[in-house]
Amino acid sequence: MPQRGLDASAGLAFEGVVVKLQVKKAQRVVVDGACGRVGGGGLLAVLGASGAGKTTLLAALAGEVACEGLVDRPSGVVAYCPQDDLLLPFLTVGETLRFAGDLRLDRRDPRWRGAADRAARGDALLATLGLEAVAAARVGSRERRGVSGGERKRLALGVELVLMPALLVADEPTSGLDSRSALEVADLLRRAPAAVAASVHQPGARVYGTFTDCLVLAPGGSPAYSGAAAAAPGAVAAAVGAAVPPLTSAAEYLLDAAADHGAALAKSVRASGAFVGAARRPASWHRGRCRAGGGSRFAPLLERAWLNNRRSPVATYAALGRSVTMALLVGALYAGSRGSDGQDAVSDRTGALFFVLINQAFSAMASLRVFVDERAVFEHERRRDAYGTGAYFLAKSLAELPFQGLFAAVFAGLSYVLVGLRAETCAVAAHVAFLVGATLAAESLVLLVGAVAPDAKTAVVICPVLLSTSLLFGGLFVSLDSLPAGLAVFQQLSLFRWSFAALLKAEFAAPDVAFTCTDADRAALARRVVDAGAPRRLLAKLARGLPCPTPDGATHVARVLGAAGAARPLADDGLSLAALVVGFRVLAYAALARRTRGADAAPAKQKAA
Repeated sequence: MPQRGLDASAGLAFEGVVVKLQVKKAQRVVVDGACGRVGGGGLLAVLGASGAGKTTLLAALAGEVACEGLVDRPSGVVAYCPQDDLLLPFLTVGETLRFAGDLRLDRRDPRWRGAADRAARGDALLATLGLEAVAAARVGSRERRGVSGGERKRLALGVELVLMPALLVADEPTSGLDSRSALEVADLLRRAPAAVAASVHQPGARVYGTFTDCLVLAPGGSPAYSGAAAAAPGAVAAAVGAAVPPLTSAAEYLLDAAADHGAALAKSVRASGAFVGAARRPASWHRGRCRAGGGSRFAPLLERAWLNNRRSPVATYAALGRSVTMALLVGALYAGSRGSDGQDAVSDRTGALFFVLINQAFSAMASLRVFVDERAVFEHERRRDAYGTGAYFLAKSLAELPFQGLFAAVFAGLSYVLVGLRAETCAVAAHVAFLVGATLAAESLVLLVGAVAPDAKTAVVICPVLLSTSLLFGGLFVSLDSLPAGLAVFQQLSLFRWSFAALLKAEFAAPDVAFTCTDADRAALARRVVDAGAPRRLLAKLARGLPCPTPDGATHVARVLGAAGAARPLADDGLSLAALVVGFRVLAYAALARRTRGADAAPAKQKAA
């Protein structure tokens, strides 16, 4: 086999690639000396059994993980399409490509400066991908039906091809597809105007026929064959001394040979002199970048987030149905206090106020899974420098704000009327405003958990714990004045404390709020005094002489919140609640930004290797 040097101008070339991953306290070699090349317009297929290191190698070739060895990438953009299709489910196919152009095409390039030029690029890709018939169909997801699996794969590749990359790296783009769809995807990769490297799991004969080059990885990540795809079966058969059995596909034979004779084949590859062995320079780094000079991405990010949220059933129909249903339930539970000024109305209305807070806070968890799933799309796009973390986070927050505020206001207004709370304009306005504020604080806390948690399962465990802790310090279940000083920080961070105090004051703290007291109320209070240790013979006298348990609203507020809490102005409670909203959002942004720092530092690490 003639010797070939590494020539990045013709496509992708790599040699002696070693990838080590940290597993607990030890390093594990996942890829060991992989080598290969593919010219511009060619398709390099990476084959290997499960666990052979295909995905890790492709991530190294795309610059996603650090590696040792020589990697020469072509000049231009390197696009990376992971195995999981990272697409927003409620956008249409056409919108997905349009936003890919608006967000990722470099507008410093005069070809993409105008919106019409970017739209034309998206339309041309629809034809190339064969997706014109489903351009108006929504993408969908595993849980919600959309386009077919093959169409999703082609769309995911199209999102990367919109950049006109010099190198496209795709991880198992045909997995999970039927033979027809797999062949369509393979043909698309073969016709792509770029050097393409893709891992392919168990390709059929027709799919294998689309490969120009082939790299077979043996168990342990060492190369069992690297070269032209058409010559692979014959070369491997000659190396192991066993002919290809009849009725056996080329891919099947190569995988079996790599499993049975991996060490011998790897030794043969290294001894063949197919690639230059001298380590002349470390792996190069190329990645398409969209800096601020290329135009702001905020407007398309806001439009995309708005469309995806507006069409999401969790954010719209389910949220509206939940708000109306829970308001009707609250109204039915506390209907007995409507129009009453007796002592029972005090406890009923207090319970109703705290219940509506609990409902809104824990209902915010419905958006947790949605955000964690969407976070994967953000992380992928941010690693490719499509936009900044700040623009994404601001756009997402602004797109969700109208839905969160509107449905909270619907629930607050409807439950207020059904429970029969104080019929005064300022009280109604304060109740709705503070319940909306509490909802936004809970949504902000959920967003923070979603940004910090490594995955959805962990986030679902952490979020109820934090909300329950905040609930304990809300002021209803325990007197805040009696808490140890060391727990003061939990009081300050409790969204229930500030929102419950505000709702309580709006309902009870007005000077005209008074409650009647019957003999039965005084007798009940006298029994509580006796049960607390007073002589039982004084029960009748106490029943006649004790004052009304709760004569007015101010007394009730001071009893629940304590003297300091009752004296605090309502505006201060509002400012504290607003501070929690802002604080949780800032921390969530910081957590998302921290996730991208490693990707931003990767080029420097690669150059220093």
